[in-house]
Amino acid sequence: MRSSQLQALHEKLKAAEQATTDARSAAVAIPNSKEGGREGRGSGNVLVYIDRPLVVNEHAGPLEFLVSRNELEILADQPGMGAVRFHTALRFRDLMAGSQVKGFQSPDWSSVGGGGGGGGACNVRAHQIDCMLRLGRIRDAMRKPWMFQLLERIVFHDEWLDLFPESDPDPKKRGRKARARQQTVLSLHYVLDVAGTALGLITAEAVRRRWRSGEPSPARPVRRRIRATKV
Repeated sequence: MRSSQLQALHEKLKAAEQATTDARSAAVAIPNSKEGGREGRGSGNVLVYIDRPLVVNEHAGPLEFLVSRNELEILADQPGMGAVRFHTALRFRDLMAGSQVKGFQSPDWSSVGGGGGGGGACNVRAHQIDCMLRLGRIRDAMRKPWMFQLLERIVFHDEWLDLFPESDPDPKKRGRKARARQQTVLSLHYVLDVAGTALGLITAEAVRRRWRSGEPSPARPVRRRIRATKV
């Protein structure tokens, strides 16, 4: 890559970082699914650096929002853990979608020839079973029910829970909300790390070293909410 191209990329990354910093102090409503999101029409594209420059729509959901704010990795993490967690989340999302796939929605279905073999339907079913088995391994790796539930709610169903920063004129309430939100963020880090071991993206030893001081969990209101939510 030429030096001029590297300089241009550096300037874009710097501008994106500044935009993210500005967004942290701005009061913005949680994106509406009709205006943004993976199924919506809105645009909130932000240039971030995961393991490479990547454009992320911060309106797409809570996962993308955290990525746009560089919140999938903190100082206590080994460098690159944010990228591992993001790829784990995307893989989990694909597996959830694959486990629910219908035959007529799959490209394999339309690719079946006129021979009448029905191979497309078999391929679709085989893919679905494979996704279900992999999800089963992820679920088995999680020792507490809230762990898989948290992963499913945030990554696949795009539920914000308490992840969107809320301002409050009362400093005490603002502090409590910030601490509860941080608990949820760290809990998401932890369940993504555990899921990453089941997917072969990170070693169990690396997870033990990272969380040797204690395994985080969401605040009680968040745990009650994810238990009560029907999906």
